Amino acid sequence: MIEKVWVFGDSFAVFDKFYVKLVTYHSIITESLQIPVESLGADGSSFEYCVHTFLETVEHIEPNHLLIFFITDRKRTWFVKDNPWQAYPHALRILDAKFFDEWWVEKPLHVEHITEKIFFNYVDQLTKNFEKAPIFIQNFLHSPYNFPKSLNVANGTIYEISKDEYTKRLDQHTDIRANHLSEINHKVLATKFIDYIQGREKTVDLTSGFASKFLN
Repeated sequence: MIEKVWVFGDSFAVFDKFYVKLVTYHSIITESLQIPVESLGADGSSFEYCVHTFLETVEHIEPNHLLIFFITDRKRTWFVKDNPWQAYPHALRILDAKFFDEWWVEKPLHVEHITEKIFFNYVDQLTKNFEKAPIFIQNFLHSPYNFPKSLNVANGTIYEISKDEYTKRLDQHTDIRANHLSEINHKVLATKFIDYIQGREKTVDLTSGFASKFLN
């Protein structure tokens, strides 16, 4: 029986003080199954940050825990431990070289690829005897990762659900949705996670069942 859920990743994973009064997939899982859901996600963070938080937590993870990883965009190739949201400096238009020297630790792409392979294989081996295999969710299709075939990778991407809620996306507006999802799709996603936890499904299908084209 699963006794705890851990969630790692970027803004699709986050559960913070601003979400406490909102209905999110985290709170639905907790209320429905009476188990804690702990998120170590950070807005705008990189894959490197996801790896870092997992490795800092691994000693507290038990075989009857479920791990959910939201794997972010490859363009986020920077990692700053205390400022994880600063993973994509070009998007922030930061050009000051001195700032880089003082605040940033660059992770070149070849290092990222090595980390990716080692990390996925490590998680795969670590969880061989876990009650439930961890779930890996890709945020974007345009930058797919090289997952070992043995890993339980969700069908589809979470970003497709997020953007398909709009009939006309106004990109200049700040996205105020918790985890970039409306309440109705939080409920759908939570149900898919719960079905996996309780053994009704063998993986998580992100390609069907979600509401779409209802936000302007």
